[in-house]
Amino acid sequence: MTRRIAGTVGTHWINVMIGTKKYKSRIGPLIWSTVWIIVLGTFYVTAKPTFSDPTASRIMVLALIWIPPLAILIGIMFGVRYIISSDELTIKICHITHRKIPVDRILSIKRSFDPTSSPANALKRLSIKYKEGEILISPSNERSFIEHLLEINSNIKLINLGSDYG
Repeated sequence: MTRRIAGTVGTHWINVMIGTKKYKSRIGPLIWSTVWIIVLGTFYVTAKPTFSDPTASRIMVLALIWIPPLAILIGIMFGVRYIISSDELTIKICHITHRKIPVDRILSIKRSFDPTSSPANALKRLSIKYKEGEILISPSNERSFIEHLLEINSNIKLINLGSDYG
């Protein structure tokens, strides 16, 4: 739901999203450390010849090889967001929309530790089942995230979350 309000300068209008909130993905230590061990190990193997002969051209080639993948990795690790608007859950990875789920189509939310590839940076995850499928996510503030979804769709079933989810 979008509402227009008057801006402070002239006749400009500002669109304000009502009820929209962004939630970051939790970053779990196991996934974080595994990714960085692989990255640093691979970096060491590819950079080892440069340590014995640190010429400028070798260092430049090494930087050109490693800067893009590191930028992508950092973007993925810190760029996963879950955005709840008045009627939709949008999952974004580095400003790219991964999936849009109408909140009224969500059937249940349950705890999961499934390591399957998903837009979740931690193994402590929520499995969101909706009419068209299922997705694993890991919002850092689970309680607020779930309460926000329940405000929109009170028919969502909570399964195996315990009394103190989050």
